Amino acid sequence: MTTPNESRIEYVDGPIRGAKEGWADSVPRGLGYDADDERLLGSCILQVRQLSAKSAAEHFSCDDNEFMQGVDSLIRVDYETWSTSNEFNPEAPEQVIYRREHVYVMHSDLLAEEDFCNHGMGRDCEINGYALDEEKEGSPEEVQLPANAREGLQLEIESEQREVIAEWLDGDVDKIPAGLGEVMQVLYEEIAEETRQEQDAAEQQAQAKAKQE
Repeated sequence: MTTPNESRIEYVDGPIRGAKEGWADSVPRGLGYDADDERLLGSCILQVRQLSAKSAAEHFSCDDNEFMQGVDSLIRVDYETWSTSNEFNPEAPEQVIYRREHVYVMHSDLLAEEDFCNHGMGRDCEINGYALDEEKEGSPEEVQLPANAREGLQLEIESEQREVIAEWLDGDVDKIPAGLGEVMQVLYEEIAEETRQEQDAAEQQAQAKAKQE
């Protein structure tokens, strides 16, 4: 899967024939971010354009590909995604990976939205070109993670990662990472305090048992 000389590609003016941006929104969702190593937090379509028949034929055709028939329906979709590692890191709980990419796909594939959502692109759908335009990793502020995606990430951390955080902190508030957002700061302080209280209670029980013996 390669990307041609994009500086020479021409696009059709006006709206795409019969297209809705909701179809194109299935592209980043189906690109495989919900894999073993990453989980998709959010995505945004930046631009959807249709290539001219001339550009599609010149840059994307090949002799043994039936794609030669009807190449005038080739679509370029520019989008951005935010994802996070499936391996939770208590030292950087809200670390997010941002990517800005674009792909070339057949308009007919975009119409079959269920193919993208259920199977993922590159397996049951044809990608005729791909490019990674930008990639960076950082805090939600640094990568401009949408507010609703950040809220979802925070709720997930609170419900699924409390034990990991508690084990890592071991009741020591001094281990709380610097630069946490307000929600994570409160959560870490709460977990550290809960652990400290549990440790104190266990110590008191041990002392009481020792006295009885």
